[in-house]
Amino acid sequence: LVPGEAPRLVLEPWDLVIEGTGPAYQGAMPMVVRTWGRARLAVLARLLPHCKSVKVRLVGAGLPAYYVLDLGDAELTLALSGWTDSGWAGIATFDLLVAGEVDELLARRLLDGLAGHPGGQTLAELAKAHDRSINDIRQVVLHHMQRGTIVHDLGADTYVARSLLAEPPTAEAMRYRDEREEQAHRLLAIADAVRLTKVHDLGTGGTRIEGEVEDPQAHRTYRTSFTIDREGRTVDATCTSPQFRRSGLREGPTVPMIALRLLFARRQAELERARGTEEGRKLIRAETRVLVRRHGPRRAASSGSGSGDAANTGSITYRLSLDDREVVVRWGSHPDRMRMHRLRFASPDDAREEYFGRLAALGDKGFIDASAAEMA
Repeated sequence: LVPGEAPRLVLEPWDLVIEGTGPAYQGAMPMVVRTWGRARLAVLARLLPHCKSVKVRLVGAGLPAYYVLDLGDAELTLALSGWTDSGWAGIATFDLLVAGEVDELLARRLLDGLAGHPGGQTLAELAKAHDRSINDIRQVVLHHMQRGTIVHDLGADTYVARSLLAEPPTAEAMRYRDEREEQAHRLLAIADAVRLTKVHDLGTGGTRIEGEVEDPQAHRTYRTSFTIDREGRTVDATCTSPQFRRSGLREGPTVPMIALRLLFARRQAELERARGTEEGRKLIRAETRVLVRRHGPRRAASSGSGSGDAANTGSITYRLSLDDREVVVRWGSHPDRMRMHRLRFASPDDAREEYFGRLAALGDKGFIDASAAEMA
C-alpha cells in the first residue's frame, strides 16, 4: 500500500503482482500487510465471474481478513481468521485490542438507539447522534461487539443491534480465556515480576525472546524462552516450570510463556508509538525493521498492460537490526541468501543514530516498511 497509488496484490511465492483497479490508497504511510488463506479463498472461484466488485478489508498483518463480494442482488462476506500460533499468539495480539473502560449509560443509550435503526448506523452517524467523539463511540461499539450484542455489517460499513447469545456474557467471563491466561495477567500486574532479559534477532530465523518470571505465590523464579519465526510461529520453546518439564508444550503454553509473550507484545506496541518522536527513539535499544522495494515487472503475465494485469516482479529486502552498540544490515533479493554487514559502535547513542539514519535513507529511496508483515 503506497499513499496516492492503487493497492497492489502480491501472490507469493510466485512474486506475481496484480495492480488494483480501485481508488488510490489514502493512508499517511506506505505499508505491507501479509495475509494467508490461499486454499480457503479457492471456495470463491465459482462466484468471481458473477461479481460486480470485490472489496478486501484488512485489520493488520496476521489478523483476520474479510472479502466482500458484490453479486448484484446479493452480497457475500468471507471472513478468514488470522494466523494464530496454537491459540496463544492471539492472546498477545488481542490483548492490545480489548475495549477499555466505557460509560455504561452511553452504552445502554447507544444499544437502544441502534435497535430503532434496523439497517444499522455508521460510526460517524452514531457519534453525531450521541454528541460524542468517534473514538468514544468506537470503544462502546467494541464493548458491545465483544458481548455479542452488536454486529458489524462490513458490506455497508454499519453497526447493527443483533444479539448473538440468549444471555450476553459478563465482563468477568470475557476477561480471560482460561485459568493460565488469568494467572499470566496476575503476574504482569506485579511490578517487575515478568522481565525481558534478551531479544535477539536471528535474521531469517526470526526473533529469540528470553525472560524471567517470578511467581511470589510459588516462591519460584522461572526462566523461559522461545523463538518466533518470520510468520509469527513459535518454532521452539523452553521453560523451567513444572508444567513444561512434565509435558513440554503438549498441554499448551505455560503461564510464564504466556506472561512473557504478553509483555513482549506490549513493549513492541509501546516502542512503535514512541518511535515517532526523538525522545521516544532514545528508548529503543534493540529492534529489527524490514524494508522492501519492488523492481519493475520483468515479464508480463498477459499481453495487455492495463490496470489489473499481473506481472512477475523482483524485489530487494533490507533487514536492519539494532542491538545496543551494534547494527546489523542484511540485504538481498532472497530471504535465505542475504548478504550481511555488522557494525559496532563506541556507544548505544552512536549505534542508534546510524540505525535510524539508514532507515530514513532507505525510506527516501522508496523502500516500504514491511516489519509488521514479517512477524504478525
